[in-house]
Amino acid sequence: MRSILLQWPVSIWMIVLSVLLVSVPDIALPVDDTANIPANARANSYGRGWKCNRGYQKIIDTCEPVNVPANAYLDSYGTDWECNRSYQKVDNECIAIIVPSNAYLLESTYGQGWQCNRSFQQVDGACVAIDIPTNGFLNYPGNDWKCDRGYLKVNDACAPVNVPSNAYLNSYGTDWKCDRGFQKVDNECMSIIIPSNAHIGFSGNNWECDMGYLKYREECIVR
Repeated sequence: MRSILLQWPVSIWMIVLSVLLVSVPDIALPVDDTANIPANARANSYGRGWKCNRGYQKIIDTCEPVNVPANAYLDSYGTDWECNRSYQKVDNECIAIIVPSNAYLLESTYGQGWQCNRSFQQVDGACVAIDIPTNGFLNYPGNDWKCDRGYLKVNDACAPVNVPSNAYLNSYGTDWKCDRGFQKVDNECMSIIIPSNAHIGFSGNNWECDMGYLKYREECIVR
């Protein structure tokens, strides 16, 4: 069989090849598109197409130079620019960041670019020392103050929390709660009057009916 195929003339082989190409329409021959690469560009290292050289950016079908303003540098991709440290991008320029007294430069390129030192507060573009009142302390970030436990912030001072009899400071230390068996009435803790067939509730500041009884007004009645 192999010897018969080898004896076929070239014309028959051409016909067979043409039939095969027609019957498999999805076969595409590679296309060399390197002729379409513009100036300041190079062919992709994988696949088809091209990309601009470092320092150039693609604009339609050309590679145009990246215009790097003063006090700036090309980014890591080489297709855009970033401002130097202590400068900030404003439109197409890099403007120097003016850091006020008692402040420091931020690494972030967003926002105003600076922040007040600890124990200073920003006021109208300046850093002003925080005036901590008596019974107060500097908060964790260092940009404001809080009152000690048992004191409450009132305007610019720390006023003591007035804890009445039969009460205690809450977990935050900024208010009070009544002891178990007492309930809050205005600014006092009044003893809870427990009716018959009732007991102090889970919270300790109210009462509930015993099992088999139903609360009706201020007493417990049989269900």
